[in-house]
Parts: sequence; structure tokens; C-alpha cells
Amino acid sequence: MKLQFKQSSDLLFIDKPAGFSTHAADHGKLGICEIYEKEWGSKLFIAHRLDKTTTGSLVLAKSSQKAAELTELFQSREIEKKYTFITDRASSEMNLECHQPIEGKPASTQFRRLKRSPFFELWEATPASGRAHQIRIHAQALGLPILGDEMYAGTRFPHLCLHSAELRIPGENPWITPQPRFMERLGLLKDPILVRWLSEIDRRQRLYNFLSFPQECLRLIHLPELRLDQYGDQLWFYWYHDSSPQTQDLQRCEFIASLLQKKWLLRHMQNRGENPNEKKIWHSEDWKSSWQAEENGMKLQFHTDQGQSPGLFLDQRENRLEVRHRSHGLRVLNLFSYTCGFSLSAALGEASEICSVDLNKSFLVWGRENFNLNQVPSSRYEFYQQEALLFLKGATKRTRQFDLIICDPPSFGRHKDGVFRLEQALPALLKACWEVLTPSGQLLLSCNLEKWDFHELQSQVSKILRNAKLSQGSQGWDFELPMEKPLMKSLWLKKD
Repeated sequence: MKLQFKQSSDLLFIDKPAGFSTHAADHGKLGICEIYEKEWGSKLFIAHRLDKTTTGSLVLAKSSQKAAELTELFQSREIEKKYTFITDRASSEMNLECHQPIEGKPASTQFRRLKRSPFFELWEATPASGRAHQIRIHAQALGLPILGDEMYAGTRFPHLCLHSAELRIPGENPWITPQPRFMERLGLLKDPILVRWLSEIDRRQRLYNFLSFPQECLRLIHLPELRLDQYGDQLWFYWYHDSSPQTQDLQRCEFIASLLQKKWLLRHMQNRGENPNEKKIWHSEDWKSSWQAEENGMKLQFHTDQGQSPGLFLDQRENRLEVRHRSHGLRVLNLFSYTCGFSLSAALGEASEICSVDLNKSFLVWGRENFNLNQVPSSRYEFYQQEALLFLKGATKRTRQFDLIICDPPSFGRHKDGVFRLEQALPALLKACWEVLTPSGQLLLSCNLEKWDFHELQSQVSKILRNAKLSQGSQGWDFELPMEKPLMKSLWLKKD
């Protein structure tokens, strides 16, 4: 899926999610400006900033000249800004003003209460100046500190409840962004866990506008204790707690599914295999055991009864799209192919040959099903039930070569000849891939080994293939935030 934005001739309008700085604060830790530069394909320029934890209306300029013009308009107060925020402190007033200087400079903000519940109030703030942290400082000064803003006396909370609601720039249409759902329904704030889940979903909506693409596949929640994937009209919760979900947890799942108008299933991922009689799955009454969804126009079949996943690893979405773009006319080998998502991407990219290799026959049958679902006859391509290294050795003996190899091995696995451990197997696996790769070929290597970060993976590969040219693979922003270490690491390798 593509990042969403609106634009005019000179400006790019973004609905900023929480968790992203406006610009890159540290090397390698991208800000929202750099992320959208990549999507836009050209340099963007900052004229104003929002705190990392603030959501909502942000504008970027397409030229340095336009950014300078915008900066002047902000400073001269010709651009109107409005914010909304939540506080858990009560006020008897409907309208308030604050003129407290900030860092010795004049600052002024008008406040208007929009609504209240027994425990929370929603306020609108209109700043007449643009000092750093102005809304947060002035809200504190009035005894209305923002919920979640511990820096300025706010009550601790999973989310800073501050939203940039409007930007009105002379000569442009107003840029108005929706509030987070829990600002619309103040009663939800009594459940901080639910708010945390909703905040995660809110981030994906602001980035991808996924509600407009109901058949797409996307990760909606990515927390240590809970993951949530959307596969078309069905939601798949991964529960990583030691104990089973309680009634309130299942009610939260039901609420999320109702909000998104989806069916849902929850799978308990902890202590797998230790108690075969322990319940592992909970689901809504209308859940389907088999259904279809899409990824970037690619149709896919999903099942609930074949493994821990319904049939697609969403962290590889961007890499699958890249394989489609690179595959035209190439001979492609997909090792550890699972349900053949990479193979199908290569087919849609008009690869000349595709060979899918996996130890599990049922996954290859599933892969053929995905090919046929897209009107791509699976009979044109090869599907081998075989161990990857054994296949590579056979290809070497037959002097068979490939232009593009996808190698996405598990960190750990069992097969009839023993145990697969990536740390031990990687040298032999990479060297065998290199043997069957054409001189101008390329290899996509992915790894989910938790003990390795991207730099460790890069170091390991460089030791094994000293002459390989390396570049980093891609992952969507529906997974880890820029400051977090991604579980899935991927590298593109070329013979140098």
C-alpha cells in the first residue's frame, strides 16, 4: 500500500501519525519528512513542526523557496492553526485565554471547551503565536494539562492526547484531519489498554487510509504482547501473553472488529505445544475458515487450519512489490516459498521462469491455488517439494542458473533429516545460492532471527560473500517505528 497525502502545486499535506518526528533526529532514524520524500520521489522541505507524539495536520513544501514563504506566513500569524486535546482535569469555564510568555517571548492561546464526560474534557486550542510546545505549556498554566503529557504535569497515559486539527493557509484549501477515535468517544479513555490498541490502528489509518481499501492486507497493531493483521474482511489477533485472554480482552477484540466492520480470530501464541488440550483459538461467530483478500492488486487465498499464520507474512509486502518490479524477463527461484507470495509477485511481474521450493507439499498446493486465483496458470511454473540446500546442490550439478533468488529461511525448523538453525546454515545456504546465481543476478535475503539486528546480518553476509554488493530491503511503516529495531531484516545482494 502507498502512503497517503494530498497536494497542491507547491505543497504536500500529510496526516501525521503519533510516533514519528517531523524530521530525522538521528542518523538512520527517519522522520516523517524523509519517509514522505521517498514516497514522493523528490526532496521536501519543512516549514513547521509537530512533536513526535502529536497527530494531525502537517504541511511540507516542495521547494526551499516555498518553505521560506510558509515560514514567514507562520511567523506573521497569517496561517491559522487549531488543535484539540483531552484533559482529565475539570474546569468550570467554557472559554479561556493564556498569555504566558515562553522562553521570554510573547505567546498567546485561546481555549474553548468542546465537550465533557464525567472524567474527561475535550478542548480546542487556537494559538495566536507559534512557540515550541505552546499548547502544552499554556494548557498546564490554566490547570488543564493534557492527558498523557507527563512533561507538563499531565496524567500518565498510553497516548499524548493532542491533535493538530486544522491548518488554514492563504490561497489553499483548509487542511483538516480527523481526531483519534478516542477523542470522539471520551468514555473509551477509561480503558487505557483499548486506547493503546486504537492508537496503533490510528497510526495505520493516517499513513495508509486503509479504511478506503477494505480488501487489503495490513498490520494494524504491532506491540510486544499483541499483533493484529487485517486480511481483507477478517482480522487475525496474535496473543503473546503467557496466560489466555480474559473476557475483557475478548470484548476489546470484538469492539475493534465491530469498529472496523470485520470478522475476527485470536490465536494464543505462547507456550505452543506444551499443553495440547489448552484452548488456542477464539473467534467471532461469523468467522470463515477460508476466504480471499488482496495485496497491491494480488489476490490471495487464506486458511485458518494450516499453521500459525493464515497464509501470508505481511512484513514482506514491500519486498514482494519490489520483486514484481524487478522480475520482468528473469529466471526466478523462490526458496522456503511457503504459499508462494514472492513467486506470484514474480509471475505478475512477467518473469520468464519461476521455481518455488518448499518442504511442505500442502504449502505448494496452496501456492498453486494463489496462482490460479489470479488467472496465472500454475502449470507454467515449477513447484518442488524439497529441502532448499538439496535443491541448490542439484541445480549446481545441472549447471542451472537463476537471475533472481528469494531466500527467506526460518530462524529454526525441523525436517526429516534433522534440525535447521539459520545461524549454522547461513554460510552453506548463501554460498550455494551464489553458485546458481548468474553473474549479473540478484539475491533477496530475509531474516527474522531476533538476536541479529540489521547490522549484524549485514556483517554475517559480508563475511560469507566478501565480494557481494549489499543494499537494504524494504518494510512497510505498519510495522516497527523508525527508532525501533525491526524483527524482519532483508538485504539485496548483487555480484560485484
